Amino acid sequence: MAYIPLRSRYKIYIIDEAHQLTREAFNALLKTLEEPPPHVKFIFATTEPNKLPDTILSRCQRFNFRRISTSQIYEQILKIAKQEKLSYEPAVLTAIARFARGSMRDAQSLLDQVLSYAKDKVTMQDLENLSGTINPDTIFEIADAIAQKQLERLVKTVDDIFVTGKDINNLLEQMVEHFWYLALSLIDPKDTILKEQVIGDTARYRKQASAFNIDTLLKNINLITETKKGIKETSATRLWVELLMIKLAQVEQNGTVTPVQARTPTREPVKANNPVIRESKNSAPEPVAKPAPPTNPEPPDNQENHLAQGGDISLMNDDDKTKLWSRILLEVKNVSPYKIYPFLKEGKFIRADQHEISIGFTKQYNFHRTRMEEIQNKKIVEECIEKVTGQKIPLSLTVIASPGQDDAGFNGANGFANTADAVDPMKKEVMKDELVRKIVEAFDGRIIEVKDAPR
Repeated sequence: MAYIPLRSRYKIYIIDEAHQLTREAFNALLKTLEEPPPHVKFIFATTEPNKLPDTILSRCQRFNFRRISTSQIYEQILKIAKQEKLSYEPAVLTAIARFARGSMRDAQSLLDQVLSYAKDKVTMQDLENLSGTINPDTIFEIADAIAQKQLERLVKTVDDIFVTGKDINNLLEQMVEHFWYLALSLIDPKDTILKEQVIGDTARYRKQASAFNIDTLLKNINLITETKKGIKETSATRLWVELLMIKLAQVEQNGTVTPVQARTPTREPVKANNPVIRESKNSAPEPVAKPAPPTNPEPPDNQENHLAQGGDISLMNDDDKTKLWSRILLEVKNVSPYKIYPFLKEGKFIRADQHEISIGFTKQYNFHRTRMEEIQNKKIVEECIEKVTGQKIPLSLTVIASPGQDDAGFNGANGFANTADAVDPMKKEVMKDELVRKIVEAFDGRIIEVKDAPR
C-alpha cells in the first residue's frame, strides 16, 4: 500500500466474504481504514453485513446489491443465445432463468455447461440430466394428481424421479415455488408479479390454481417445508417423500388434513324407531332394550375427538393419558429421531392436565433431563404436544426416585446411593469433609465405597 499504482489511478483491494475475518484482523485494518492512503480503495464483499463490526461499518460506504429479476436474466441469456446462434428448446432458457434464483453469473454458467453437454440442440432433458432439476411439466402433473387425489399416480411419479436419480431437494424446492406461483395467481388477478417470475403465458398457472384455494396452497407449502427439515435427519428419503405426496392429496379445501387411513367405525347407538331384532328358530323376534342414557356425562372414549373439541385433558383417565404421551413421543420421533427422541424416551410419564405435561427422569438419566431442559429442544417437544393435542401445553421435567429407592436415599445432594449408605458411619464421616461435600454437590455424585487412605 506504500507504493502508488504505475498505470491506474487507484490500487483496489477486494476482500471477499469479509464477515469471515476475525476481530483481530479487523482491528489490524482499522487504523488503515481511518486514514487510508489517497491512492488505495478497499472493497469488503459480504452476504452477512450484520456480522461486520460497527467500527468497520461506520468507516465504509455501503452499497446493497440485489438479485436480478427472472425476466432480466431471461432477456440476457436470450441475447447470448441469439448472438452465438445456438439451437435450443424455448423452455430451456426459461428454466435456466428461473433456476438461477436471481444470479446472472449462475445463469450464464448453467447455460455454458448445458451447451457443452448437449450434442446438437439443447433440450430440457439435457438440462435435467446436467443439473438434477425436475421438468416443470412434471411439477404440473404432480399438482394435478394432488388436486384430483390420485395417490397411485403420485407414488408412480415419485418412483420415476428416484429411478432417474433426480435431486429430491430440487423437487421439493420446485414444488414450494410452484404452489406459491399458484397462490400468486389467485392473489393477483392481473398476474403482474407472476409474469415477472415465470416468463411467458400465465394461463396454465391460472387454470390449475382454480382447483385450489389460498388455505390449501399455504398448507401444502408448510407440509413440504416440514418434510425438507425431516429428510435431513433420516436416510429413508423416499419414504418421507411418498408420505408427503399422500398428505398433500389429503389436504381439504379448508386447509385441514384428513387421515389417509380411515378410522375404525364406532358402533352407532340403537335408535328407538329402528330397534335391533334378535331372531330365534323356536321363538318370536324379541326387541333388544335400548340402554338408558347416563345421568352424568362422561368424557368421550376417543381422545382425538375429545381433544379436537377443546376437551380438558384432566377429564381423561390415566390409561388414555399414557396413550396420549405415547402419541406425543411418536410425533417427536418423526420430527427429531436422533437429536431429541433418544433422550426424551428415557423419561417416565407422570401426569398431564391443561396446565402442563410432567415427565420424570431418574438420577441415572440426569444427563438426558439436562439435554431436554435446553430451550430449543424443549420448544420442539412443546410444538409436538400442540400438534397432537391441538392445545398449547408446557412441558415440565422433574427428577424422580429410581425403583426400590425412597426419597431420602435418592437425593443426589446427600451423596449416598441408598438409605443403608446414609447410616454407614464411614461414609457419613467422609461427607463431613467440606471439600468432599462440594465435589459431590458439584458433580451430582454419591459415595460408593470408602477405603483407608494409604499411609
